Amino acid sequence: MSTTTAAIANYSQSSAVTASPHEVVLLAYERVLTACNRAEHADRVRPPMWMQMFHNETVLAQAILVELSTGLSLDSGDQEVVDLAEKLDSLYRYAAQQLAQANVKKSSSPLAVVHMIVDGLRDAWACSEL
Repeated sequence: MSTTTAAIANYSQSSAVTASPHEVVLLAYERVLTACNRAEHADRVRPPMWMQMFHNETVLAQAILVELSTGLSLDSGDQEVVDLAEKLDSLYRYAAQQLAQANVKKSSSPLAVVHMIVDGLRDAWACSEL
């Protein structure tokens, strides 16, 4: 690992530790988008071991979406919160399914859908901080 890569990893890790819950969700969305971009790059450039790189990035993005889904308040007493959580859960599940399809087919096409969904969620979430 290069010094720059290590510094970025350390910064990212410390950012997540000191971030507010709102910022953690933004960081998660950013990491999903980064993973999709890296998978798309691996598919386009086809470096040595590109299939493994593609696999690793799509699996990472799926894992992040599962964590985001797990953190939703599906049993809150507030019906509006439950409705929003159910809609987010549905989007996270659909995006995760698209990532699984991309991984199985080793195709970037489903990643465009994931990128569109998560990019929209990230932008909306960034505007939602109270």
